Amino acid sequence: MGIKIDYNVVVAIDLDGTLTKKDNFPSNDYEFNHTAIKWVKKIQSLGVITILWTCGNGIILDKKIKELEIYGLFFNYINDYKNIRGTSRKINADIYIDDRANDGIIRWKKIYNKIKKI
Repeated sequence: MGIKIDYNVVVAIDLDGTLTKKDNFPSNDYEFNHTAIKWVKKIQSLGVITILWTCGNGIILDKKIKELEIYGLFFNYINDYKNIRGTSRKINADIYIDDRANDGIIRWKKIYNKIKKI
């Protein structure tokens, strides 16, 4: 009998342009993308660890986080993972979801199915 290692997939999700309709960071003028929020909740239902990954900070970020919580979207971590951050803005994750990748097209269903297979 081998050793069983419990492992949760770690997913880092960008905020501006991914969870909001447009990437207009650092503007306080934004609208959330409800389709993206729905998919993130579905991804979270798979038992993954989710990190809100953003360059934002301060009052504007706090406001966005509170609004996401009103929509029922909560993250395990904000801009870090298990409080292991160091001096870099980079975080450790298995999958990164960001509007600045793949020509700005986020294929939520494809991402969900990929995570589901892990």
